[in-house]
Amino acid sequence: MNLRDLAICAGAWLLIGFLIAGCGGSEAQLNSPPELLCGNSVEELGEECDTGGDSFTCDADCTVAEYGDGYANVALGEECDDGNADDNDWCVAPGLWNVDAYEDDDTWDMASIITPSATWISDHNILPGADTDYFAVYLNAGINYWITTTLPVTGCGVDTMLTLYASDGVTLIKHVDDESGQPNTLCAKMNYQPAASGIYFIEAQLFRDVGVGDYHLQVANPGVYAASAELLTVDGAPSVAYTDDGYIFSFLFSATAGTDYTVAIQNSFCESDDESALGLTVYKPNLNDVIDYDAEYQSDECASVSFTADETGDYLALVKQRNNPYYTFEVIVTSP
Repeated sequence: MNLRDLAICAGAWLLIGFLIAGCGGSEAQLNSPPELLCGNSVEELGEECDTGGDSFTCDADCTVAEYGDGYANVALGEECDDGNADDNDWCVAPGLWNVDAYEDDDTWDMASIITPSATWISDHNILPGADTDYFAVYLNAGINYWITTTLPVTGCGVDTMLTLYASDGVTLIKHVDDESGQPNTLCAKMNYQPAASGIYFIEAQLFRDVGVGDYHLQVANPGVYAASAELLTVDGAPSVAYTDDGYIFSFLFSATAGTDYTVAIQNSFCESDDESALGLTVYKPNLNDVIDYDAEYQSDECASVSFTADETGDYLALVKQRNNPYYTFEVIVTSP
């Protein structure tokens, strides 16, 4: 090598060293293998495959695509993948949501037909991906109805929202996310008194499209509970002791106009300031108009309603549980 070639080589090495130093690198880095890049459509060392994203054979994380690997591969036709082969959970082979028997009820014109009842409409689930459930119900003008989602005993397993539409299935009447007066609850409840009789549509859906779970739906009015109500005697023995696992209990008692009455829940938990959250509502003999409502969580005492009867007849009392099931309670009616 002559002096001219030696100078050229030395200059080249100086330039390389300058570039390495200027980039904060080292000679070791210069000689290290290039970093692997999943998603560049080149199968490299350590990758099972690389098709540049989801494909029928490869997941976007560069592993071989198969149901049960815990990754929902859209290209493979998977809606979900919970990483197991259990077909009794929310996701079943070959990666499809385990929908309920009411589907397809995602639009108002495919709504399930229901009637106001003390019975809960059960076995509904709601899933991610803009899943909605529609119900069609006939409501009578002037009647106070409640529309609610819940799971008796356990409460709602998923955060639900309810929307009520007019008979065209489009005109919005009312929308709720929580129970009235009880923010940040998973269950949703609305009260509505229609001005006109007719068919109305109810939409149940996930709050922010997050989660997956079961729920029950009920459309009811106080009158549907009268037929099964326990008859109580004023100043008599307390009601049968109920274990609160059915969500709503009903009681009837006779009252005389102009007389004062107190309807009260007897429960060892609320009496000891341990919240049982039992709510009490008393209705007039028309089984529609509310006299008053009280709940233990509002006063840290057992719920009670005191009133002066403005007409003679049979009055209805409903006990509703807000949370904490399996508390035993009784109801008693007294008159001073």
